[in-house]
Amino acid sequence: MKIKNKKYPKQLIIPLIAGGVLLAIGIPAVIYFTQRGDDTTTTDPSEYINKPISNGVDFSGPSSADLEDNKLQEQKDAERAELDKQPIATNAIIIITNAAQFEKTVEARAYINNLYESGGKCTATYTKAGEQPVSITSSAIPDAKSIQCGILDIARDQFPAAGNWSLQITYSSPKASGSSDSQTVVVK
Repeated sequence: MKIKNKKYPKQLIIPLIAGGVLLAIGIPAVIYFTQRGDDTTTTDPSEYINKPISNGVDFSGPSSADLEDNKLQEQKDAERAELDKQPIATNAIIIITNAAQFEKTVEARAYINNLYESGGKCTATYTKAGEQPVSITSSAIPDAKSIQCGILDIARDQFPAAGNWSLQITYSSPKASGSSDSQTVVVK
């Protein structure tokens, strides 16, 4: 009697080999991942409460130092608001920053350091014994924290004589006025 060779069709061999490979790889992989013991998947939110976040951001709320800083800022804001309610000073303090002759122009620069308003005028008046006063007026310009007198330049030929002249700058507005200390300016 003759034994017949059984032949399996090709369509059946390929899936059998693929299944064997998957089992050979899959079984060790399942064993490895299930026996590691560091399963990081959890649905228990208590594991995340009060634990530091890996990116360094702290969501626990303001610290006591932050709360103290907030209180100090609120006090400063309240003080500023109170100062804003106070009436504007009526006595302007004028500071002369520069007064001199430059070539054919006698120049003066000044500011008012205790006011912040618009609508004022500055007047520079030069006096000398026996001579007519020489003066010029300009609009005052508010800047960040004070009021700058505008350009107070007078041509040299407006002065009737050379010599020492006394300069005084005044400020006036509907709410305030004041005068600077006198300063000597040499006119050549």
